[in-house]
Amino acid sequence: MNKQFKMIWSYKAVILLFLYAVLLMQGCSKSTNGGELLLGDKTRLTVSVLGIVEGGVIGNKGQSLATKAAVKPGLAIASEIVSHIEGFDSRFSVVEDEFKGDRMVSISNNDKEGTATTVRAESMSNGIYYHLIVYKVSDNSVVASQVMRSGDAVQIIVDGGVQYKWVAFSYNTAVAADLPAVADPAAPVVSMGQNKDFLYASGTITVNSLNTPLGIVFSHKLARIGVELNTMGMFADLNTATVVNENQLKTGNFNLLTGTVTGALTTIATASTSTFTRPTAYGFDDRSTAYFYTADPASLPNLNIKLTGLSIKLDAYAVSQSQATRNFGVLSTVYSSPNFVPVLGQSKTFRIDLLESPITTTSNNGGAVVTRWARANLYYVSGDHNPYRFHHLNQKTQDNNTFFAFGAIHPQTYATEGAEADPCALVYPTGVWRQATRSDYQGLVGRSILEGGFISAKTPTRVAGQYLEYAAVGTASPYPTNAVRFNLNGSAVGVSLVVGLIDLNFGFYGQNAEVWTSTSLISLPPLVSLGAIHYEATGTTHGLVTDILDLQLLGAVNVVKSNFMNVRCVRN
Repeated sequence: MNKQFKMIWSYKAVILLFLYAVLLMQGCSKSTNGGELLLGDKTRLTVSVLGIVEGGVIGNKGQSLATKAAVKPGLAIASEIVSHIEGFDSRFSVVEDEFKGDRMVSISNNDKEGTATTVRAESMSNGIYYHLIVYKVSDNSVVASQVMRSGDAVQIIVDGGVQYKWVAFSYNTAVAADLPAVADPAAPVVSMGQNKDFLYASGTITVNSLNTPLGIVFSHKLARIGVELNTMGMFADLNTATVVNENQLKTGNFNLLTGTVTGALTTIATASTSTFTRPTAYGFDDRSTAYFYTADPASLPNLNIKLTGLSIKLDAYAVSQSQATRNFGVLSTVYSSPNFVPVLGQSKTFRIDLLESPITTTSNNGGAVVTRWARANLYYVSGDHNPYRFHHLNQKTQDNNTFFAFGAIHPQTYATEGAEADPCALVYPTGVWRQATRSDYQGLVGRSILEGGFISAKTPTRVAGQYLEYAAVGTASPYPTNAVRFNLNGSAVGVSLVVGLIDLNFGFYGQNAEVWTSTSLISLPPLVSLGAIHYEATGTTHGLVTDILDLQLLGAVNVVKSNFMNVRCVRN
């Protein structure tokens, strides 16, 4: 009997387990698209950020741009270049639309299966905080209201087969405390922030599958004003900078349910930012942009941006001399764009090219020659995106990349006949600098009456074995000197006659300064030589020397054979 009793109970246990399994299966249901729902008709809404719509970057095309800045007195500044008393120059210009879009994304958060909207969007960085609110459409009840981060896939448990409305906003910031709390999710009105990038997205969705994806694509709801600082003309990476706008930008409150600004706008007394980011996919730190935001689309007679601080990173030699940066101190330079029209949801970007400032000499005897000199010799960095540069400290050097043949645009190479060019014209921004001429140097070394009017020579200051320099007008600090200094770098001759890179044999280091002018003596065929002029200074003399340039056939071309010397640029 005991054995039979145990068998009966074993059968009962199996039957009970079977019945329990059947009940569990009946407790679940299938969605319309075959996905299995959770117990009790619950399912998951899987939330992620797909990106930010970025199609609306526009240029301020057709508007004239001006600057309001302190101009050095007595200088003939080119119309687009402004010199500042703090020791740098700048040019304010329009940046054309450079946005290409990194990807296309499809938005299918709608109730019509198989339909989608495709937009061009930029990826949002991971770790950006945003607030999502989900409502049940049938009664507008709040199902979820929580702060999330981009890059995180968050799941919200909701009812299957139900239609929901959702709204989301962000300040596009990785600081959670920046995002304002939603006081009443049932009537959500939030501040658009003080100079914040206010992002917004909304939509409806019907949840049918076990894991229904909700992809958020944000849009900019404010007018964005980009201020790009470009330090290529300083041959440096940007270290720090601060830009300010006063009493022109506006903010307001935003109704998340209606997707509109509500109430009156308020003026932001001071909007300041030191946050600069380099362009997407740009691999260098000499172009960086800061952003301002306004909720007011009304036109401004003048949009004024003030540069209040600037620091740049210096070259490797300066770093080796414990001078890694150059700080231009407290600034008050204002850039003004007239007739500025903000466009909500779009971006206008303006570039401020920051340039190495020149120093100026005026010749004796009435000032017939006024020249604005680069502070250091030209050198070339092969393969660099900004290859033509001036040394930051104007050091004495015999680096190969500082010695040019006459008429050549690259160091250690000969120019070919008929293709001579000015390497200074290639310094960024192109066309701002040129190679110094015989006349420019005559303003230093003097000129006879037969050469176009008598000019007496200036008296340079000399440091034996190092350099000679001429007094000049310009800002010294934070530069090492405001004198036109020529280091005694000597010169070189080419070891062989080749088209490519030429080995150099140096001489007169610490004895002579030898610098090409761009001035050649006119010769007519069939003469086989040309004349060119260079500046030469020794420990006791300084003047201009005429060189004979040989034309030698190399393959199918004639090369202009000369010695190799330094090149000094001057401002156009």
